[in-house]
Amino acid sequence: MTRRRGLGLAVLGGLALLMAVNLPRTLTQVDALGPIARGRAAPAFRLPALAGGEVALGDLRGSVVLVDFWASWCEPCVVQLPHVERLARRFASRGLRVLAVNAGEPRADVERFVRRAGLSGVTVLLDGEGVVGARYGVRTLPFTLVVDRGGLVRDAAIGPRGERRLAAMVEPWLR
Repeated sequence: MTRRRGLGLAVLGGLALLMAVNLPRTLTQVDALGPIARGRAAPAFRLPALAGGEVALGDLRGSVVLVDFWASWCEPCVVQLPHVERLARRFASRGLRVLAVNAGEPRADVERFVRRAGLSGVTVLLDGEGVVGARYGVRTLPFTLVVDRGGLVRDAAIGPRGERRLAAMVEPWLR
């Protein structure tokens, strides 16, 4: 039994190492992911907002927009969301808008999570059918991207980021 556990831990450790070694390559591949390539126009979308009404990305032209695809069942997303919230508050006066796009969960579940998490500085959008996530090629959560004031994708990240790394993604475009 102990031998099996040791073998299992060794396999898990090897997989973790393999992922860590390959993660930087995955992140640099964001440049080649078609619809969200850096320097290209961000694909248009319109989604229902948790607070009511709808929000269209195109309506936010003139603002820098951080789009964060997330889900409440995604632990890395749950870790990243407070950083996203603080970033939204910190840079709101400089023209940053944050769209937290929930990936496919029922409205009631999202409402409960947002209330418990105390998210109020971000605009929570509902991508119930995953249509926008698919348009953006989202396969891993969290998936975060920055759209400049003119509507071009300027940066993207796969996986969780802390506040400092998120700030480094948006600050160059807030000038």
